[in-house]
Amino acid sequence: FTDFSDTMTVDATTTVAMGANDLNFDSNTFVIDGSADNVGIGTATPGEKLEVSGDIKVTTDIHVGANLIHDGDTDTSINFGVDDIDIIVGNETMINFTEDGTQDIIELGDDGDIDVKISAGVDSAMFIEGSSSNVGISVIGSPGAKLEINGTTLTTTYLTKTLTNNTTAATITVDWNVGNKQKVTLNQAGHTIAFTNPTGGIGSFSLILYQDGTGSRTVTTWDTDIKWPSGTSPTLSSLASALDIVSCIYDGTNYLCQAGLDYQ
Repeated sequence: FTDFSDTMTVDATTTVAMGANDLNFDSNTFVIDGSADNVGIGTATPGEKLEVSGDIKVTTDIHVGANLIHDGDTDTSINFGVDDIDIIVGNETMINFTEDGTQDIIELGDDGDIDVKISAGVDSAMFIEGSSSNVGISVIGSPGAKLEINGTTLTTTYLTKTLTNNTTAATITVDWNVGNKQKVTLNQAGHTIAFTNPTGGIGSFSLILYQDGTGSRTVTTWDTDIKWPSGTSPTLSSLASALDIVSCIYDGTNYLCQAGLDYQ
């Protein structure tokens, strides 16, 4: 029929046989595509089992069996699992929410080269670089260390670091990337002490020098980037088991150092 203006009564056994024909109510308000077996609301050519052209209002729940996929962009989606949600953008897992019964986890990134940027009033208030695993606070661009902060920090407790013990040898290389407070026991005359510069740049560093049980051990060659007061390196304590401390400020090029001798 082409026109229908009377009342139609449908009972429990009524079948409307459309074949491959379409049924269109009120100019695409509701469409049944008989050839594709699809239903459209607001569209004459539904491409899925149900296609809605326009906004949807739901007053209770929507049950999703698997994924919500961005139309025309199949590698961008929200994927649902059991107690697990992934937000996928460009085939990269940007955010994962997991509840496994023992630990609730929100994970940013998928352990790949994904950067995380938090802009709270300023650009890059916090930036986590995926390629290096470095963290920057108020740093524009790539942070140069595991933690780089551009600004003043405030702590209500002491910052502590394990005291790194260097292996004793004729040439002792102190790597300041390992820790900013280190120690070494001198066991021979004529040691050479070299520094490995910190990748984070400027910093304060301390090296504790112990004499061994014999004493009279010396350092004859210091790192060439060290500058001493009046240009003169210290004469270390010579008694057995004596303790001296060399404290330095690294300005990005040189170590400005001074020695505290014979701590007792």
